Amino acid sequence: MQWEKSLFGKSMFSFNSCTLSILLFSLYSGWLLAFPFEGQIFYALGESNNISVQNMLFSGIAAHFAGLISCGLLIKNIHEAKRVFSISALVCIAGSSIFFTPYSAAWHVSIIVISFSAGFAIASWGFYLKNFTLPEKRIKTVADALIFSNILMIIFNIIAVNFSPYTALAISIFSLVLSFFLNIKLDVDGAPEINQQNPALDKEVKVPLLFLCIFIIIITINSGLMYRIINPAFYEHRFLVSWFWAVPYIATILVLRNIPLETNRTYALIVGIAMIGFSFLLFAYLDRSAGSYIIIDSLMLGACGIFDLFWWSILGEMVDYSQNAAKIFGTGLAANVLGVFIGEITASRIYAANPNTSSSTVVALAIVFVIMLMLPVLNNQLIRLLKEHAFLTNFFNMTHPEQDKTIYNLMTSRGLTEREKGITALLLKGLTYKMIAEELHLSENTVKTHIKNIYSKCEVQNKSQLIKFFDEDSTTNTKT
Repeated sequence: MQWEKSLFGKSMFSFNSCTLSILLFSLYSGWLLAFPFEGQIFYALGESNNISVQNMLFSGIAAHFAGLISCGLLIKNIHEAKRVFSISALVCIAGSSIFFTPYSAAWHVSIIVISFSAGFAIASWGFYLKNFTLPEKRIKTVADALIFSNILMIIFNIIAVNFSPYTALAISIFSLVLSFFLNIKLDVDGAPEINQQNPALDKEVKVPLLFLCIFIIIITINSGLMYRIINPAFYEHRFLVSWFWAVPYIATILVLRNIPLETNRTYALIVGIAMIGFSFLLFAYLDRSAGSYIIIDSLMLGACGIFDLFWWSILGEMVDYSQNAAKIFGTGLAANVLGVFIGEITASRIYAANPNTSSSTVVALAIVFVIMLMLPVLNNQLIRLLKEHAFLTNFFNMTHPEQDKTIYNLMTSRGLTEREKGITALLLKGLTYKMIAEELHLSENTVKTHIKNIYSKCEVQNKSQLIKFFDEDSTTNTKT
């Protein structure tokens, strides 16, 4: 059951529902990034108590990975997702409060519990993304979620590093409280219950998702290297790091977010690969001044922004190809966490064996080389599923007259009326329901009714599948 099916029910989700889901996710994720997941609050608390928190952070990352994977196995619909998000927020509020007490074994237990619980909450947001945002708007939704999450993280980091980790912890817990109440306010009663699985759809998404996860793991190994090698090298510039850290990341996503949707962003991935390579090369040869940090961080975090928006937006459209959005979303994010974990373990071993920058640079450049080889393969896998995605290139060889004629014949063979053919053609061009209504001088409700009939006759469930249906069938018929 897909997003579009809710269009024909009694309740149509509003823009406010989308905004609310972005806000509650950002508030929750801001706490996560600033505290249990490699957060500056946690590091500052460790310094205040004269302890090393590295082993606890590793435990937290592993627990978070387990939570992301487990959510998709246990949560089956948006109503369950809402309950889980609320419970998780309460668990994390209680668990975070333990860190106001002096260091004890309770810290070790708490970091595992809250990290695991956070994995459930983050993965469950996949249902909100699927139900509250149109497929063509999801790239902006995930961009907003990433931007606001990192802005909050910067605020928490500044307070933790330059003022008091306990003040930062208290404010981050307050953000969890706000997230909890916004989640309570969010109306999911109009969302369709998803009880039946569709094996055909789930099978269709498995191979592209596998390739995407491998790509995510490989590229985020660099993030782990960055956490353990690059960041500590600029420890003396803690004030600068505390606020500048994610600025290039946010700026890059903001730029990509505001590029027109019809603009292909494939070129940005190539630029991102080059930025990662140059950042590690410069790290090996530049000094440890503030200027060097700004250059290296701008390149590295700018690249992270490009690739994070790439695979978050891919996952945002993949959820339409599975009945369980949390399973798709959680699996993709778990790949990210696993990549970071591998990178950190690799960095720790590299530094222990040879505490210089050249070894990490060699590893990073090797990863860049693998990414360059894998990117075309990944594109070919994803383009079969998501032909209209902004980060993908569709090497479609038919001329437009041939394509139009073949698609028209396919529409006829499916029994579409002339009005339905016209609406289908506009859908394939990327027009929204409102734009189609204005183009054909119809009401939106009439357009929705026609689209419902089109989906039924073509045996698809959403716009992405409709596009895929006509692209594949028209290609086959033309070759024949």
